[in-house]
Amino acid sequence: MAFRTMLPALGNQFIITVKDTSILTVIGVAEMTYQAGQYASSNFEFVESYTVLTVFYLVLISLLTVAVNICEQKMGADVK
Repeated sequence: MAFRTMLPALGNQFIITVKDTSILTVIGVAEMTYQAGQYASSNFEFVESYTVLTVFYLVLISLLTVAVNICEQKMGADVK
């Protein structure tokens, strides 16, 4: 019961952690940014490279959000 009650806040905190803290380096944002920069430098496609990187990041966060929402629904969390 307690876990179901705290699940929405826990899910939100997890997503905030992924977006705002150094855990992003574990996922490889620094490496992805470096690779996009390398590609952009060699092909002079800066806008395209960083746009693809941004879309990838947004998809990652969206998938995490959907996963948390599904988990909340399965657990019957009290969403307020």
